[in-house]
Amino acid sequence: MIGPKTKLVLQRKTSTSDSKGGSVVTWEDKREISGVLSTVSGYKQMIYDQLGIVATHQFLCDLQKGLTVSVHDRFRKGSEYYQIRRVDNKRTCLRVLLESGKGVEQT
Repeated sequence: MIGPKTKLVLQRKTSTSDSKGGSVVTWEDKREISGVLSTVSGYKQMIYDQLGIVATHQFLCDLQKGLTVSVHDRFRKGSEYYQIRRVDNKRTCLRVLLESGKGVEQT
């Protein structure tokens, strides 16, 4: 992985029932992961668009024992959130396609 390392916090959505029969959604911090975060280039964006994937960023990190990442999770860096759109499990690393900004669930 080439580029400056950054740390993102993996968050998992949890839902609990409230007293009125509804549900309350919260995001729980699972673990901090170090990797390379980069914006998606125009060429790659064109390919992802053809696959129906909206991605603004890509996060590459080493494959870690016990690490499970899915499209139902998100990453947080400070006050910025990245919704996970696709996870590619390579032999030694994970490539995670992310969408930041509009459309990312903030709750």
